[in-house]
Amino acid sequence: MPSSPDSLSAAAVAIGFPSETAGYAPRYAEANPYADGLHAPARLVLHAVPAGVSYAVVSFWEERLPGAVTRTTIEKKVHLTVARQGGHLRVAYAAAPPVLRQPDLSSFERVLLLLAELYQRLELRVTPAGQIADVLNGAEVRHTWERVRQELVRRSGGGDEFTQILMAGLDEQLRRPGALLASLRLDYFFGFLLPNVYEQRFESGFRYGQARCFPQFFAGQDLWFGERLELAPPTAPERVALRLRGQPDPARTNLAAVARQLDAARRLLAPDAQAAPTPPQALCLAYEATAELDAATGWPVSVEASVRCGVTDGYGKEYFIRLEQLPAS
Repeated sequence: MPSSPDSLSAAAVAIGFPSETAGYAPRYAEANPYADGLHAPARLVLHAVPAGVSYAVVSFWEERLPGAVTRTTIEKKVHLTVARQGGHLRVAYAAAPPVLRQPDLSSFERVLLLLAELYQRLELRVTPAGQIADVLNGAEVRHTWERVRQELVRRSGGGDEFTQILMAGLDEQLRRPGALLASLRLDYFFGFLLPNVYEQRFESGFRYGQARCFPQFFAGQDLWFGERLELAPPTAPERVALRLRGQPDPARTNLAAVARQLDAARRLLAPDAQAAPTPPQALCLAYEATAELDAATGWPVSVEASVRCGVTDGYGKEYFIRLEQLPAS
C-alpha cells in the first residue's frame, strides 16, 4: 500500500485512533422469508478457557484498478488465556510479531510493524456480552510506547512531519483515559473475535439486525452497514454457524465524503489516469462474513469476512480477514 493519506487509514486500524462505533445492545429480530432450513436454536455464552485458545490470523488491504492490484497482507498468531473474574472475563492476549507479505516494505510499513509492538500483550476485561470493557495493563502499554518512541526517533531523526504527527497523536492517545480502549475498536480483528452474539437467543426463520461500523475505512471516514445475522448449517457437531451480511447505511455514512476519499485514493494509485469525480450514488459498498463458534466455550472456531467499497469497473478497496482456531498443543 502506498505511503499516503489513504495508507494512514490502514495505520489507524493497525495502531488505533478513537472513533464512534456501534454498541453491544441486543440485536433486533425480524422474520426471514429466505431462511435456508431449520437449525437448532442457539444461545452462545462466553466461558473461561484456562488452558487458552490460539488463532492464526490473516488479513489484507487491497486496492484495485483495471489492470492493477496492490495488496498488503498481514499474518500473525494470537494466544488467549481466559479466566473468570467476578462477573467478567479476564483475557490475557498475546500476539506474535506480525509478518507483512509484500515484496518490498516501505519505510511507512516498517513503522507499522514497529508500532504493532504496542498491542502484542494486553490484559482485557470482557463483559458476558463479549464487549471489551477495560484495558487492565495500560501502564505497561505506555511503557512500551516510550521504548518504541525512542526507536522511531532513532530511525527517522524525529524531525519529519509524519513522525511528528504520529508521535503527537500517540502521546495524546495514551495520555487520555479511555483512549487506549477506544483504539482497540479500530482493530477489526477484535470485532470479529468478540462479536455481538453472546447472551442472545437465535432461531431459524429470523434475521437479527444491528448497526455495524468499520471505522476509518478511508482516512477520516467510517463505513456503516445495517448488519443482518442468521443461523447457517454447522459443519460439525457442537458448533454454531452464523452468516452475516450488511447493506450500506446512508443515514450514518457520509457517502459524498467517501466518494471524495475514493477519488483521492485512486489518484494516488494511478496519478496519470484521468477520471471524472465519483458521484455518491455510484458507490458499491458490501460486507459479508461467516463464522463458526464452539457451542461449549462460545469462542470462535473460524471467521472469514470481507468489507468492500468501490465503483463498478473502476477503483475498489477491500479489507479481508480470516481467523482459524489452532489445535491445542
